[in-house]
Amino acid sequence: MAEGGSESSNRDNNDMISFSQVPGSPSFRSSSTNAVAVIPLLSSDKDGNVTTTHSAKSFRDLFKAFDRYCQSVQKTSSSAIMDDHELMLIVPNASLTRPGDWRYDNTPFKFFHWGHGCQRLLVFDGRPEFSRMAHDRVINHGLTRDWIDFCPSRRTAAVIGVLNMRDCVDQATLHRAEEELQNWSQRYSTPSYEVHAHARGDQRDAVVERLFVFDSFDEDCQDVDLTKTKFGTNILAFPPSDEAHSQMMDLHLNVVVNDLAVAIFQQIEKRIRESDELKGSDPNSNLRKNNRFNRFLGTDTKGSEEPMSSSTNLSLSNITSVLNPDSGSVSSASSKGVFSQLTESASKVTSSSGKDPKSKPSQQLLTPADELWDMTGLSSKDAEAMKKREVGRREKFAADLCLLAGSPMDAYERYLKAAEMCKSKNPDPLWYAGSMEGCAAAHIAMAEAGGYNVDEYLENNFQLPDEIMDKAIASIQDVKKASANKQTLPKIVFTLCEEALTVMNKNPAVSCFHAELLLKLVWYCAEGEERHMMCRWGEGEGSYGGDPSGPKRSEKHSVHQMTFSLLKTKDGEDIIISNTQQRLRKWCELMHRAASTGSLDSASRVDVGSRCARLCIRGMQVSTKFRSPGFYVSSCGGQILFFGFKLISLFVKCLFAVF
Repeated sequence: MAEGGSESSNRDNNDMISFSQVPGSPSFRSSSTNAVAVIPLLSSDKDGNVTTTHSAKSFRDLFKAFDRYCQSVQKTSSSAIMDDHELMLIVPNASLTRPGDWRYDNTPFKFFHWGHGCQRLLVFDGRPEFSRMAHDRVINHGLTRDWIDFCPSRRTAAVIGVLNMRDCVDQATLHRAEEELQNWSQRYSTPSYEVHAHARGDQRDAVVERLFVFDSFDEDCQDVDLTKTKFGTNILAFPPSDEAHSQMMDLHLNVVVNDLAVAIFQQIEKRIRESDELKGSDPNSNLRKNNRFNRFLGTDTKGSEEPMSSSTNLSLSNITSVLNPDSGSVSSASSKGVFSQLTESASKVTSSSGKDPKSKPSQQLLTPADELWDMTGLSSKDAEAMKKREVGRREKFAADLCLLAGSPMDAYERYLKAAEMCKSKNPDPLWYAGSMEGCAAAHIAMAEAGGYNVDEYLENNFQLPDEIMDKAIASIQDVKKASANKQTLPKIVFTLCEEALTVMNKNPAVSCFHAELLLKLVWYCAEGEERHMMCRWGEGEGSYGGDPSGPKRSEKHSVHQMTFSLLKTKDGEDIIISNTQQRLRKWCELMHRAASTGSLDSASRVDVGSRCARLCIRGMQVSTKFRSPGFYVSSCGGQILFFGFKLISLFVKCLFAVF
C-alpha cells in the first residue's frame, strides 16, 4: 500500500474477508514483549507494489545491525529470532538511563528497579504483506482492535520509519516520507472500539514514533534540510551502514535502542497512572504506605530511592486462595451465559429510566461481548455493580501493562487482586480467566526476564520435581527444609491455565481465546517447561541471564548447589527420560485439544491446525541429563500427517464456502 495505505479501503475489504481470530504465533512471551514495527519509507509505488530503493536497502542493513546487537550486547542473554521478519531485542535495565524526573516514591510500580531485569522489544517488518504480525495489527481489526482492552499486548508500542536521504530529491520528498510515517503510525495506533464506543480519544494508544535517517551526511544529500521536519528530536541520523563502519553503527544503535526502550517504558507507566486514576485510586498510595522501604542510596541528592525490598503478600498461597472452590466458583454463577450477569438488569433500568443508552458514558474497558451502558441511566445498585466490574477490569488491565513494562512482580500482585475482584465481588468470568492466565504469564516472565526481587521469589517458592529432590545427597533435614511448601514452576503454570480454560470453555463466543491459550501451553511445553522444571532461570531464547559482571541467574538457585545420586527410579528407569516422555504425550494432547476446540470459524481452525503442524516440524526441547542444555527432538511424523490431512480437509471446505 503506497505511503501507509487507505484506512477506509482496508475496512471495506475486511468486511468481505474472514481472518483468523487467533494470533500468528501464540506464546506467553508475547504478553511481556513490546512490539515495534519497522517500515522502509518511500519504498512502495502508488499501487502498493514494493520498489527497490536506498531506503529498502537501509531497512535490511538495520535488521542486520539488530542481529549483531543480539549477538554482541546480550552476552548473558539469548536473542529470539522468530523468522526473517521478527527479532527480539533484550535490553537490560542496568544499561538504560533513568529519566531525570523519575522517582521510586512517585510511580505506580512497587517492584521495578533500574538495576534489575530487562525490557524486551520485538522488532518486526511493519508491512502487512511481509509479516503476519503486521497483518494481525493493521489488517485484522477483529483480532487486535476489538480486544485491545482485554489484550493490551496486541497493541504496537512503537513505529520506526527508515529513510535513506538518497531517495529524497528535494524538501517535498522529505515531507512525503514524513506523511507516510504518520500514516503508518495512525494505522498502528489503536483507535476506540469501533462497534461499542469507548468514549475515549483515538490517541490513548498512540505509538512512539522514530524516524531513522541514513546517509544524511552524504555530499549529494545536503540540499534537503532535516531541521525543517515535524519530528524534532524523534528524527535520528545514523552513520554509514556498510561493513567498514559496522562498529560505529553498532555503538550508535545501542544508544538508540536504549532510548527507545525508555520511551516505551514511560508511555506504559503513564497509561497505568491514568487507568489507576480512572478506577478511583491513588496510583502512589501503596508506596507512601510503605515509606520504611524507601531508602536513599549513598549521597545522591536527587532521591534515588529503592523500591520495596521484599513482599510479604506474594507467595503461592495467594494463588491457592483464589483457586479455592470453597470461596465460590465464578463459572457456577453463569448459568445464563458467561457475559449475561448484568445485561438483563441494565436493560430493565435503561428502558424504565427514559434515558438514551447510547448517550456518552463514562470511560469503560469493554470487549465485543459487552454492551455499553450510560452509568447515569442505571439504578444506584446496578451502577455500583458496574463500577465494581470496572475496578476489577482496570486492575487486570494495569497488570497487563506492568508485564509489558518489565515488572512481573507488580503484574503478579495486580493479577491476583483482579482475579479476586472478578470472581467473588462482582462475577466477570472472562476477565477472571484472563487474570489466571496473566498469573501464569507473570511467572514465566519472572523465569525468563528476571526483575527486582524476582530471583528471591523464585528461590522461596519453586524447586526441582519431588522425584529428583529425593535423590539429593544431603541430610534429610536439609532436603526437607529446602523443599518445604515448594512446587515446580510448570505445575503452577498448568494449574492456573487449566482454571482459565475451564471458564473459557463455557462460552462459544470466546473459543478463539480457548484455542489460543492451548497453543500457548503447547509452546511452553516445547520451549520453556524443561528449563523451568530444572530451575534454570534466564536460559533459552528471549531470556535475560543476568548482569554480565555477576553470576548467571541459572546458577543462583539453591538446588544447583546440591549434588544428586543416580537419577533412576527403584525399577531402574531414567527419571529424566520418563519426564521427557510424559511431556511429549502432554504436548501432543494439547495440540489435539487446540485443533478440536469447538465453535471456531473456518479461518481460525485452519490457522490453529497450521500452527500445530509447524510446531510438530520444529519439535520439542528435551534434556539428556540434569543441568545440561536442551536440544530439539522431532518424533512426531504421525502428528504432522494428521494435522496435514486435517488442513487439506479444512481448505477444501473453505473453497466450497467461497465459491
